[in-house]
Formats: sequence, C-alpha cells, structure tokens
Amino acid sequence: MGGMLFFSRSIVFLTSFCLMTMEILAGRVTAPYLGVSLYTWTSIIGVILAGVTVGNYVGGFLADRFLSRKTLGLSIAFAGCSALISNVLAPALGPSLSTSGWPLPISILIFSFAVFFPVAFFLSTVSPQVVKFDLHNLERVGMTVGSIGAASAIGSILGTLLTGFIFIQYLGTRFLVLGVATFLLLLGCLVAW
Repeated sequence: MGGMLFFSRSIVFLTSFCLMTMEILAGRVTAPYLGVSLYTWTSIIGVILAGVTVGNYVGGFLADRFLSRKTLGLSIAFAGCSALISNVLAPALGPSLSTSGWPLPISILIFSFAVFFPVAFFLSTVSPQVVKFDLHNLERVGMTVGSIGAASAIGSILGTLLTGFIFIQYLGTRFLVLGVATFLLLLGCLVAW
C-alpha cells in the first residue's frame, strides 16, 4: 500500500513539475514571434488555467468511467505528444500570427491556446484519476486529497524555480520542451504497463 501511495504521489509531482516547466517555457517560446508583454503572460496564464480547469473536469469523468492504469498512462503520453507537437506548431504558427494584422492580444491568445492548452489539458487529467485510485478508505479522504494536492504543489514550485533559474540557462528552450515531451511519453508508457 505504501509503495502505491509513493508511486501515485510521484506521478502527480512529476506531471505538475512538467506543467509548470511548460508554463515557464511558454514565455520563451512565444517571445520570438509575438514578444514578451503583459498580453503575453496574461494569455499564457489564462490559457494554462483554462487547460487545468477543463483537464480536471475531464480527468474526473475519466476517473469515474474508465479508471485504469492504461487510461492514466495514455493521459500522460498524450501530454508528451502535445509537448512534442508544440515544438513544431510554435514556429509554424508564430510567424503567420505576427504578421496577421490582428490585434496583438488576439494573436497571442490564439498562439497560446493552440500551442499550450493541449499540454495543460492532458497533464491536468492526471490528478483526478490518481485521487480515484487512492480512495480506498473513506475515513482518510481528506488526507488522500490533501497529500495529492501537496505533491502537486511541490512539483509546481520546483518546476517553476528549476526551469526559471537553471534549466533554461543550461539546456535551452527547444531542447527542454523536447526533454519534457520525451519524459512524459516514457512516463506514460511506464504507468500504462
């Protein structure tokens, strides 16, 4: 039982870490095409939160209807695929939006939604599934949900700080996105098995 709890908290920690890594990277990915401004960060944060909101809702649905390690693993692997696609989509979409003539806030919002929403969505389907896996004892619901939330928060904090202070400087943006994508694909396969 203890091993399964550690495994599930680790999954939530790692996926939250990757989500915040992608959110910090989003500013760097957007900058060459649409600049860095209040509009950029407003769009990125809003789109990531929209992905988290919809992903949590759909993750709850998946947990109630299709709960399995395979479903959980596929959710993580799809997040990896989305991160991989974002590395291709950004340079394809960015130049056309930068010269579209649309107002800058609209262009940035479209870019953010197309490039970053899918990653946030798929990563956010994970926590509700993990909660459902771990709810064996109704007398410990609070502790289960609380410890999963804490693992998520710790992963988010470390993902933010390490990405902003270390990873971008030493690994670069495109390589780091590729690393996150590869890691999530491998983690998804591991969980599904």
